[in-house]
Amino acid sequence: MPWTCGGHRCIDRGTGTKKIAGAALDTLTGEENFFNFNLQNKELPSQQLIKLRKMENVILTPHVGFFTNIAVQNMVDISLDDVVMILNGKKSEHQVS
Repeated sequence: MPWTCGGHRCIDRGTGTKKIAGAALDTLTGEENFFNFNLQNKELPSQQLIKLRKMENVILTPHVGFFTNIAVQNMVDISLDDVVMILNGKKSEHQVS
């Protein structure tokens, strides 16, 4: 029977019941409070993180999935192209204001 849900509740529900074989997550709600900090020998500040870490069918990464050579090169190329466009009096499609 199909079911719908959103976000990490869906992952919690689906992986816990084995309706989802597994999940790989690169971002979590409130991650700014625990990713990129040394929390060794400290209580984890997120019940969601604690629960997901206990699941054998869940892989967590600290929000670095975008960090590939191609992605970084694209960010540099697009940024530099946009600077040249703006300096030449043109409007960039990425320009915010």
